[in-house]
Amino acid sequence: MKPPSGDLEYIKATGRAVFQSMLDADQKAIWVMQGWMFTHSQEFWTRDRSKALLTSVPLGRMIVLDLQSEFAPQYQRLESYYGQPFIWCMLHNFGGVLGLYGDMESVNKGPFTGRSFPNSTMIGTGLTPEGIEQNEVMYELMNEASWRKKPVNLKKWVSMYSYRRYGQVSMQVSKAWKLLKRSVFNCTLSLKDHGRYIIVQRPSLHNKPFMWFNPKDVFTAWKLFVSASKNKYLSQQENFRYDLVDVTREALQLLGGELYGATVDAYRRRSITDLRNISITMLDLLEDLDKVLATDKHFLLGNWIESAKSLGTDVKERKLYEYNARNQVTLWGPNGE
Repeated sequence: MKPPSGDLEYIKATGRAVFQSMLDADQKAIWVMQGWMFTHSQEFWTRDRSKALLTSVPLGRMIVLDLQSEFAPQYQRLESYYGQPFIWCMLHNFGGVLGLYGDMESVNKGPFTGRSFPNSTMIGTGLTPEGIEQNEVMYELMNEASWRKKPVNLKKWVSMYSYRRYGQVSMQVSKAWKLLKRSVFNCTLSLKDHGRYIIVQRPSLHNKPFMWFNPKDVFTAWKLFVSASKNKYLSQQENFRYDLVDVTREALQLLGGELYGATVDAYRRRSITDLRNISITMLDLLEDLDKVLATDKHFLLGNWIESAKSLGTDVKERKLYEYNARNQVTLWGPNGE
């Protein structure tokens, strides 16, 4: 919420008043502030205004969540939040998007840069995603940073990740993960919204594939996963089966983008024959995608809805949670945002 005034004294008074309301309830209160406004509204939250708010509370009585540190850390711009403790957070995901995605290099190095920043007030690491049911490799790498003194050797870490995850060394799967590391998990661009995949876009002749990597790496990784699935031990491991479905989903999703390009080309050439053939292939792809996702409970809509409903304490609450669960994976807002 943008304050009605940018006057420094007004902002200080507002901060003091908010904190006093906390003290009225608990004399030991600590204000945990989600620092998204410092990232999202920098035109308003200048250094002076940010300092006025942050220093309106005694040092140590506020903890700031540096909300998207992997792409847009604010502790540097705001001089370690002018003395207030902060937590280095990986946001990673908006809206629970399922695509394979991450910036391993940034997550591997960023927390240690935050710790060594001059007069750093960093007190820990955190996760702040909208939805955490995907890209488990990123959360494992991020959480390990709390226990390390320096960045890991990512090549070695990724190579051993498949062994730790599946319990068996597989050269095929190890090679597949290396390919995923250099492609989908190497998003060094500041992409705060990576979920604009063609097959879930509204129909248009002007959509563009949204990629920061070579899709051939993903297709090769997928083939390696499929080949490794012939291993009896791996084929029985739940984590491997999940990743096999997930990588297959990603590959089909990318193929959908290629078919979209061919569809637009056929339409502009007015080739009804090509358009019909491509359309049949696209429908087959969507059916295949549906069949593959139906093989793992983590990708089932029913599980998603039932898990939300189960948290309700009465009929009205269960209906509300179901509505929100359905809304999140469809409209994402009452007007189709």
